[in-house]
Amino acid sequence: MRRPQVKGIHKPVRLTPTLINLGGRQMGIGAELDDEDGTLWRLLGLMDGTRTREEIVAAVIAERPDMPEDEAAEAMQAIIDAGYVEDAGEVVRHSDLDCVAYTGSRVGVQVSRTL
Repeated sequence: MRRPQVKGIHKPVRLTPTLINLGGRQMGIGAELDDEDGTLWRLLGLMDGTRTREEIVAAVIAERPDMPEDEAAEAMQAIIDAGYVEDAGEVVRHSDLDCVAYTGSRVGVQVSRTL
């Protein structure tokens, strides 16, 4: 994952100054994260698809010099592993997409696919 971005459907919401909801309120999807010092809120804000993983960690460390680099990286990875993040760095060009042609018939719709 080159440029982590929190998925739009999982937009983080600050419930209290120290509690974040990520992924909504649906059981099994949403999560509540304790954020005593605001680090997770900042980390989630930086994960907007405009920065690399390294740039995100560097920004967190610049604001919180007492935080070990590996701890910031592990927090980001935990959020990624939980499925709340997508890669905004993967650009799909139109020419890379499959071409799909649809033809109608009396029986139904026939789909042909070319690469």
